[in-house]
Amino acid sequence: MSTRREGEDLQALHAVDARALPSLFDTVLDQSTTGVMVFDDELRMAYVNEVAAGFGGYPADLHVGKRLAELYPQVAAQADPMITWALAEEEVVRNEELVWESPRPPYERRWWQVSFVPVRSAAEQCYVAAIYVETTQVRRAHERLARLLDALPTFVGMCTSDGRLVEANEATLAATELSREDVVGLPLWEASWWRDDPAVQVQLREMLARAQSGASARADIDVRLEDGRHVTIDFQLVPIVEHGVVTALVPSAIDITDRIVERDRLQALASLSRHLNGALTTAQVARLVVSNGPAVVDAAFVNVALLDAERQELRLIQPRLDADIEQRWGVLPLDGVRTPFHDVVETGVAVLVDRAAREARYPEMVRDTERVGLDTTASVPLVDELGEVFGVVGVGWTEPVEFVDELRLRLDLLADLCSHALRRAQRTEARDRLVEEMQAEVLAMPDTSRTLDVALAYEPARGDIGFGGDWYDVIEINESCTALVVGDVAGHGITAAARMTEAKATIRTLVLNVDHAEVIPAANRSLAHFDSGYIATTAVAWIDDDAKTLEWRLAGHLPPVLRTLEGEAVLLEGCHHPPIGTATEPRAQASIPFAEGSLLVLYTDGLVERRGEDIDVGLERLRSIVDRLPPTCSARDARDSIMAELQLAEREDDVAIVVVRSRSQ
Repeated sequence: MSTRREGEDLQALHAVDARALPSLFDTVLDQSTTGVMVFDDELRMAYVNEVAAGFGGYPADLHVGKRLAELYPQVAAQADPMITWALAEEEVVRNEELVWESPRPPYERRWWQVSFVPVRSAAEQCYVAAIYVETTQVRRAHERLARLLDALPTFVGMCTSDGRLVEANEATLAATELSREDVVGLPLWEASWWRDDPAVQVQLREMLARAQSGASARADIDVRLEDGRHVTIDFQLVPIVEHGVVTALVPSAIDITDRIVERDRLQALASLSRHLNGALTTAQVARLVVSNGPAVVDAAFVNVALLDAERQELRLIQPRLDADIEQRWGVLPLDGVRTPFHDVVETGVAVLVDRAAREARYPEMVRDTERVGLDTTASVPLVDELGEVFGVVGVGWTEPVEFVDELRLRLDLLADLCSHALRRAQRTEARDRLVEEMQAEVLAMPDTSRTLDVALAYEPARGDIGFGGDWYDVIEINESCTALVVGDVAGHGITAAARMTEAKATIRTLVLNVDHAEVIPAANRSLAHFDSGYIATTAVAWIDDDAKTLEWRLAGHLPPVLRTLEGEAVLLEGCHHPPIGTATEPRAQASIPFAEGSLLVLYTDGLVERRGEDIDVGLERLRSIVDRLPPTCSARDARDSIMAELQLAEREDDVAIVVVRSRSQ
């Protein structure tokens, strides 16, 4: 509106006859939804508009000259003190709520928001104007919303923009056993749920600052309840934004304690499963189950017992018991004192025992079980591939436990994991025993020689069965001459090991019965019955201690390393044959000196080969190590130094090594 128009409107207003103004104001007020009552200094009504009169259903004229208590005693009890205060202090009382139940049908409750404004007349008489706005519909909507919120199973509240809690739904109060007065009116971070937890209070203040900026905030928070319990809640703080301003905050929370517990159980189960996959022995499996199993079933104690059918007994593995208790219960003869483990072995089903059942069925165990601190126990069968019980998992809790379906399922999962891991470990241990026996028969040989200082070693590839295609041999041909052999049949595992044993036996026989030059060609002919995939390499050295000479043959094999007492280490090249499995002819080889103090190293390629590295680099590394050895070191010390420096723990192939040194006279 322009300035000129504003002036015209003011002039028009001034032009209204003053005698018409009361009628004009009455018309305006009566057409509005605002009720007005004016009280004099005796609290009598001097003016009531039609809207205010309609609140009670009485005519407007009937109100004039009367006090509120004469018509509306419920309202008077609430309003009179505020009117009196406004008259005395001559200050406005703003936005107070009045509640009134109508005395006439339909006898409903109604709400009003009232402000009391002191006014002085021209005659200096003091009045108070009560300005009413009915808020019944808003209040009813609020109550409906409150009932809805109270019906929600989640925690919901309302905060002012500065974080003061003004409302909390029934679920919040019921879950925490608090009254509304315990929380409403307090800053959110000072509510009793986390009043004693400074860290959570800091976290809440940070979330509040984020919400006040207009962004939602969310975090998992630990809450201490009045009964001492702790729960974890998924807590959110959502801002209410009106016209770009945060006017309120809505806190809400969901109890996720059970979800967290279940997550932790699943993590424990996954961790146990992952670790069991790498366990190679029954002791390792039992140790993992005893250590990590309790978290899977929320137990205090887990143990594992295996059945020894030959000895007719159950034996605990990694029991973690006091010495005297372990002595009594570490080994359980099947015909001995009855325990839940015996019943599991006999029936093949889990046995669940509380205090009463223990006293009735297993009285001999009561004292030690109480000493360990257990209340309830479960014994679950370990079952093999044929469904036969081969052991038992024992689980114990310090408190009474209800064996619901979920717990029974987790017990079965724990037992299944343990069963599979133990059976795999038992097969591995049986295989290892077999390998040790086979290795003892095939490779075992003393590190001695009547004429030479000899040291031998064999290391299988990582993850292999324990030995494969590599071998060594020391053959005393006569009192003066000794043959030294290393060889490598291509491949790993049982097939390579089987072929290796035949190759070793063949070459040993040939070394003892044919000329040196004939050994490799004859071995090739003798082993020709293998299929075309058969390939083997070998190095054979003959040392004549009387003549102090050395002769060698290589069939596709890497060169031995020789170091004399006075000279540097060298690779013995020459006299190469193709690998065994390919045609070859006899080749002559002259002898070279093998003087007193000389050192010879024969080896298979696993000693020097490395992934992504040229073989010449590995050969030079070995030659350099031999060259640096002390001149007078023994064959054993030389072997140990070589293997240590070449870091055989990182090998990817079998290694066989023979180190021989001429003895001093």
